[in-house]
Amino acid sequence: MYVRIASGLALATGLALCASAEAAPQYNDYGGGNTIRCESDGGRQQYCDADTRGGVRLNRQLSKSSCIQGRSWGYDRRGVWVSQGCRADFEIGRGGHGGGAWGDRGRGGGGGGQVLTCDSNKDRQNRCNASVRRGARLIRQNSNSPCIEGQSWGWDRNGVWVSNGCRGQFQID
Repeated sequence: MYVRIASGLALATGLALCASAEAAPQYNDYGGGNTIRCESDGGRQQYCDADTRGGVRLNRQLSKSSCIQGRSWGYDRRGVWVSQGCRADFEIGRGGHGGGAWGDRGRGGGGGGQVLTCDSNKDRQNRCNASVRRGARLIRQNSNSPCIEGQSWGWDRNGVWVSNGCRGQFQID
């Protein structure tokens, strides 16, 4: 009898842990902060717990659905939320408001380097010239069309290219 109760309790505990792990964000070290993956499944809003005191920015969009700050993703002091099918990796600034936190400085995404706006109008490819030393990344999507690195935007040493209606701000390092 004792063995049956103990094994049933272990099974229930394991199932509860699996269920809670499914909704938990995935953390990875990135650039001094952390990166979490937050995904809206079936267009529903999903909340991912995170310490956002150091700010949040979209690091990599994974979905074909647009991830637009304030519309299909955002954050507050409890964490990051996504909706409308947005799936993305988000960089979480280091906690607190002290050293290393970049927060919302200038709403351009902070960090070093130049911020470049590049727009694909009428779904045409466009090239925006800039001197790129280490890389470029999307810091704010301005379009309803998705901006997915390698598909609708990319970079090389001479700048950033966009296509398929992607419009956004890019940090150049």
